[in-house]
Amino acid sequence: MKEPKKRDVFELAGNIFFCVILGIMILTAVLFFLLFLLGIQVYRAGGEMSPDIEENSLVLVVKTDPVSIDEGSRITYVIDESGNLKTGEVIEKNNAKHRFTVSSYQTDNEEILFENTIGTAVYAVPILGSVYDFIVSPDNRAAVIILAFALILSSVVYEIIVKKRKNGNN
Repeated sequence: MKEPKKRDVFELAGNIFFCVILGIMILTAVLFFLLFLLGIQVYRAGGEMSPDIEENSLVLVVKTDPVSIDEGSRITYVIDESGNLKTGEVIEKNNAKHRFTVSSYQTDNEEILFENTIGTAVYAVPILGSVYDFIVSPDNRAAVIILAFALILSSVVYEIIVKKRKNGNN
């Protein structure tokens, strides 16, 4: 039986590595596109709901009519004019005043206007919030595009080099 050459093993490992990275990039893009089509928004959670929702988790938020939100629901809402967001649990709902009383582990109860509600937090994925923030930050956009392009380009260059070596050896 013929022993595999070191070059063949490295070629296989390189192909697997690039395919996995490219697959992750494509899967991520498709996932965020599907979330967008379904009307689900994504945000990074702060520490306000820890330990229920870990800090830096990726929180999936479904736009919900504030009137249909019940006590005990987790909602994401705007807390100031600069658009900062927070997630908390509704402990009281006042339809007459169009307000929620919201509780989180980090702050006392807060009064939130219905109009400041983004929606209901339906799911949280730990750690991915930091990755998401890095990817979508305007400051990092050029770096992310260059990194994606470099990964694809390096895969193509690697394939060209491997094919030239194989053709040169035959």
